[in-house]
Amino acid sequence: YILTYEWTGFPGTTDVVVTVGGFVYVARESSTVAAYKTFSPQRHPLIGDLQGLAKPVLIAEGRNEEIFVADAGDMTVKRFPRSGGAAAQVVSDTAWTVFGGIAADNDGFLYVADKARDFIWKYTPSGKRDSSFGTAGVLTEGGAGFGFVRQPGGLCFDGTFLQVTDTGKNMVQKLFRNQFATSTLIVTG
Repeated sequence: YILTYEWTGFPGTTDVVVTVGGFVYVARESSTVAAYKTFSPQRHPLIGDLQGLAKPVLIAEGRNEEIFVADAGDMTVKRFPRSGGAAAQVVSDTAWTVFGGIAADNDGFLYVADKARDFIWKYTPSGKRDSSFGTAGVLTEGGAGFGFVRQPGGLCFDGTFLQVTDTGKNMVQKLFRNQFATSTLIVTG
């Protein structure tokens, strides 16, 4: 890779996402998530700060360029419209302990990885746990084989698969979005 630009003056940055529309959202521990122009550290004039965040740690893009933010300050995931402002939806689950990753698919489903509990949960667009995923809506360690996770980290939905960085097993797993089994396995080291 060749470094094409560098932004400075962003202390406490925890995550970044570039949307389909070309906006760059940056999460900072200082309880802010703001949108910037691509290739420039200038704030986007038409997109307001995402409001009501205590400690944003992870960001994901959903359908229609919605922005999901995992907030470790109150252990919620908040969905924001692309224009910024107040959250349009707040999803919470008392089972969450440590956010490892979040992702959203094209149908509006949200995936939340808990690194400490070795779980990935799937939630419907209305914020309810989807029981068709894994066992009762949870993909869990449960075994040593593929399709089970240990210390799941980053999540990414690529349009077909949910990709999971499985840090406890030193691998990346590509999971069918509506099934429990993996389709392929990429060993990282």
